[in-house]
Amino acid sequence: MEGTWSSPGDRRTEGIGLSDLGGVLRKAGQFRDAITACQRAVAIFHQLGDQYNEGKALENLGVGLLIAGRPVDAATAFQEALAIFHQLEDQQSEGMVLSNLEAARAVLLM
Repeated sequence: MEGTWSSPGDRRTEGIGLSDLGGVLRKAGQFRDAITACQRAVAIFHQLGDQYNEGKALENLGVGLLIAGRPVDAATAFQEALAIFHQLEDQQSEGMVLSNLEAARAVLLM
């Protein structure tokens, strides 16, 4: 897949595909591949300046990290997503990320 995308629209499509793939892989229990796919999606959206999708990919990454037993890394991803959604004034996405962040913090307190 790498290297086959030339226009910003194609890169955005690649990022969305990678983020979605991360979710599918996570549900299949393939956490390492899921995390890698989400990290690539985050990088693409960051390069494109697509904050909304970067935030969504960070949230997806955080969920994968949390399920993979990496709550500290998950909390970091959720905090980055939260900052983006706060800046975008997207209260609905902020609420979703806050819920996930609290789940990561609860795991840390166990």
